[in-house]
Amino acid sequence: MNTVSIQKDPPRDPARYGSIDMWLNLKGHFYSAGTFGVVGLLLLASLALGPFDTGVVVFIVIVALILCYVSVRHVFKAVKCHNDRVQAFTSGVVSRGEVVSHGGTIVVWKLSRFYTLIVQLHTPEGKVLEKKIRSDDATMHADYPLHDDIDVLADVGSGTMFVPPEANIKAVFE
Repeated sequence: MNTVSIQKDPPRDPARYGSIDMWLNLKGHFYSAGTFGVVGLLLLASLALGPFDTGVVVFIVIVALILCYVSVRHVFKAVKCHNDRVQAFTSGVVSRGEVVSHGGTIVVWKLSRFYTLIVQLHTPEGKVLEKKIRSDDATMHADYPLHDDIDVLADVGSGTMFVPPEANIKAVFE
């Protein structure tokens, strides 16, 4: 992980920090969207192969539409996650969050593993913001032990939170 010096007070310009990749670990959503979309469109194209019973045609159309819908939802989810990261980074206030969980998942499209952290932040207004972070860095669990404090940027008004490990950086706030 790179160490990046980030200004403490908002507003911050993400373009000023070139080493921060706000799309990191969101590309899997586009891979899934492409897969579901292609399968859905291929199912629709298969209708041109020949005469089918009405029930089969309706079934194929419904499944194809569901797959295309799932594809679009994956794209929207990736864009929303990116916008939330940028919003929290731009106008968030430095706060102390707590690592409440460790975990891991197998990533089929990368044939590797994601290590996960769940970070919670209790705001003065009584809200609890929670963020799940995925990274392919195996040292993430050692770097951020359970129940340890971690600096986060939280925009309580929009309910978004930016945690530096999600962009594969260690942040120093100045």
